[in-house]
Amino acid sequence: MKKLLLFTATIIIGLQSYSQWYSQSVNTNSSLKDVFFLNEDIGWVYGNYADSTTAYGVIYKTTNGGSKWDSISSPPYGSGKFYFIDSLTGWGHLIWSEGSQLFKTEDGGINWQLFSLGTIDFDFINENEGFLLENFYGNMSEPSCLYKTENGGTNWQFVDSIGGYTPGSGTITPSLIEFINSDVGFVSYFWQGGGGFSGHSIMKTNDGGLSWMGASSPNEGIKILHFITEDIGYSSCLGYNMTGLYKTTDGAESWENIYDEYVGSMFFLSPEEGWIGRPYGDESVLYTNNGGSTWDTQYSDNSIFDIFFTDSLNGWAVGPNGLILHTNNGGGTVTHLNENKPNLESLKIYPNPVSESVTFEFILEEQGTVIIDVYNTLGVKVAPPTYQALSQGLHQLEWNASYLNDGIYFCKFNIGKSSTTKRFIKKQQ
Repeated sequence: MKKLLLFTATIIIGLQSYSQWYSQSVNTNSSLKDVFFLNEDIGWVYGNYADSTTAYGVIYKTTNGGSKWDSISSPPYGSGKFYFIDSLTGWGHLIWSEGSQLFKTEDGGINWQLFSLGTIDFDFINENEGFLLENFYGNMSEPSCLYKTENGGTNWQFVDSIGGYTPGSGTITPSLIEFINSDVGFVSYFWQGGGGFSGHSIMKTNDGGLSWMGASSPNEGIKILHFITEDIGYSSCLGYNMTGLYKTTDGAESWENIYDEYVGSMFFLSPEEGWIGRPYGDESVLYTNNGGSTWDTQYSDNSIFDIFFTDSLNGWAVGPNGLILHTNNGGGTVTHLNENKPNLESLKIYPNPVSESVTFEFILEEQGTVIIDVYNTLGVKVAPPTYQALSQGLHQLEWNASYLNDGIYFCKFNIGKSSTTKRFIKKQQ
């Protein structure tokens, strides 16, 4: 009997060691945008669904690590960020048609009450202490207000005003907050001065938000600001001129580019160990154990919108069409799931920026059907897929971009199981 038990345990350990990332079943085609776990058993995912007649949000909850997901509520359609204090009390920041608002639940996410209008961002450093940044007026010429809680959000105290319009200096519009502890925190903001000059930058506080000092900015278009310690932090940027992941080791005094593609989500357990998720391209989940000096691909079959880990082994990632991935070995040995030989070479997009029509130029190694998808920065397709059956050799396809709003877009080319993604900018002349 002892030998049989030992043999069974060996099989289980072996399966876990090589499981990598695998899908968990959830009954939805919604695009899942945010994931949060309280521990390795209890977690939530938020997403949204839209078609030609309806649009709504969805929240699913699990109490067994994702073996079973249950639909528990339907919040507004939009983009969201969630944090739970315990299994019942949680906060959700939703940006939707009625504005940017903060909601609170006290029954595990089944019911949500509107808590704050004009929410810009919020951040909890533990189950008790958190910070809330909001602008009541919805007018960024007015200062935004920073609040702090020390009892899990039961009470909030005003800390300071940040930004707004200053004669002779221009307007400062805060966008993200990130606190490391009760004292040290960072705010990213957009500034606009006279003469049409504008840009993104960062402020830092060492006294819990009572006073702020200037810090350097990694780049324009700061989308994520994430600090591991008072000195070590990461920022994902998506800008007209440069896009990528940046790292600071001196508390935002200077930044270094460590990955030159757009990163839509990240999760670091320590200054050295972390994962990043990409909403576009061939490498969707990447892992580092040396603070971003090198990255290894763990998953590459679909877009990833958010990642969350409870420890170095248990992690979840979410994406389009109800995608929920789970790993119980930290992603395991590096795997490249798309091992087919690429069928696209020398992809070029021009002109870039584009105002009317854009040309895709590429070489096919062999004949095949090319499928072209174009996405915006939220990962939403902006046009029906384009299908072209083409022969081997050089091809130039013209695509109408005149109806697109100004901004950044990603064009994904697919042939069979091979794909490649390029970025282009739409800008009216």
